[in-house]
Amino acid sequence: MYRPYSSPSADSGPFRDVESQLRDLTQDFATSFNTGNYDQAAGLFASDGELMAPRHEAAYGQQPVERLLRQLGEAGYSNLRLETTRVEHSGDMAMEIGRFSVVVRKADGAMAPERGK
Repeated sequence: MYRPYSSPSADSGPFRDVESQLRDLTQDFATSFNTGNYDQAAGLFASDGELMAPRHEAAYGQQPVERLLRQLGEAGYSNLRLETTRVEHSGDMAMEIGRFSVVVRKADGAMAPERGK
């Protein structure tokens, strides 16, 4: 989902471990979505990244991801919270597993929490 993490080099400052980088990117994504910066949130995806939102068709690539995020925001999804529970990595590949919660504004104005993994 996210852009590749940087490898350590002499001029890049102290190396940050993969798990810390993924956790930070996850929080950047949530902040971008919650503030309506859908292009910034989509920019965190690789060019061939995929967003699989519950009850929606998957979006492949940054522009379709941005459109889906905008659609979700305009449909009343807000207050996205993401929690990383596990990070696995090998070489230049990493996998993040976690949970999410979001608040959805219903047609009658009621706010309904939604959770998933």
